[in-house]
Amino acid sequence: MNAIDPLVQVIDEICQIDPSYRNDIRGVDEGTIERLQALCGRPLPAVYRTFLRLMGDAWGIPMPNTDFRAERVIDYYEGFRWRPRLPFTMLGMDVSGLGAEYFLDERTNPPVVASFYKGGPPTLVNENPEDYEIEAPSLPDFVFMMFFFLRQIKGSPIVIDASKATNLEGMLEKSVDLLRKLGLPEHPRSTGDHLYFHAPTVSVVVHRPEGHGLGVEIGGRDEGRVEQIFALLDDHLSLVRVST
Repeated sequence: MNAIDPLVQVIDEICQIDPSYRNDIRGVDEGTIERLQALCGRPLPAVYRTFLRLMGDAWGIPMPNTDFRAERVIDYYEGFRWRPRLPFTMLGMDVSGLGAEYFLDERTNPPVVASFYKGGPPTLVNENPEDYEIEAPSLPDFVFMMFFFLRQIKGSPIVIDASKATNLEGMLEKSVDLLRKLGLPEHPRSTGDHLYFHAPTVSVVVHRPEGHGLGVEIGGRDEGRVEQIFALLDDHLSLVRVST
C-alpha cells in the first residue's frame, strides 16, 4: 500500500477545516519546475518539487509581503546571479522590504522551514547560516501553520490576538489544559510549541517558540464564544490583548 504524500495529506487536513481551500491552490507544470531547477543550479528538494506541483502558482494563503510562486523565484534568478548556498533552497521572496525570505534548510530530514528577516533584497542574505528563525519542522507543517494563522483565524469575522511576555513558566501547558477542559478538539498537527484547536464556530492557536513569549490567537464567527474563551484564558494567564 502506497503511503500518502505529506503535502497531499496536509491539503486534505486543511480541507476538512475549510473545504474551499482546494479551489484556491494551483500548481505549475513540470516544465516550470525543471526551468527553476536549472536556474537554481542543483536538484530541488523532493518536498519542494511536490509543493510546486500542487501549489507553485497559488497556495491559497494571504501573505502579501512574501511571494511563494515559482515564477517569482524564476524571475529573480533570471535577473540576478545570487543563489542561496547549500543547505538552503529558496521558498518565498520578500516583495515589500518589510517581510522575510523563506528557505528550506536541508541539514535536517525532513528539511525545516527557516526565515531570514533582513529588510532588504535577497542578495543581502546573511552570511551567518545560524542567524535565522526556524518557522516549522517541515514544509507541510509550515503550510498548515500559515493556513491556520492567516486564513482560518485572521480571516474570521471575530479575531482576538493576545500575548504574555513575562512569568512564562508553565503558561503554555496551562493554556492548553484550559482549552482541553473547554472541550475544544485539538488538531493532530499540533507540535510542542504550536498547538491548534478547532471547532465549527471557533479556532484557537497557542504558541511559544523558543526565545519568544506566549501568543494566543482566537478567531471565529460566534463573538460570544470567542470572548468566552479569551476571558477564561485571560483570567488564568493575565494576557495582554493586542487587538480585536
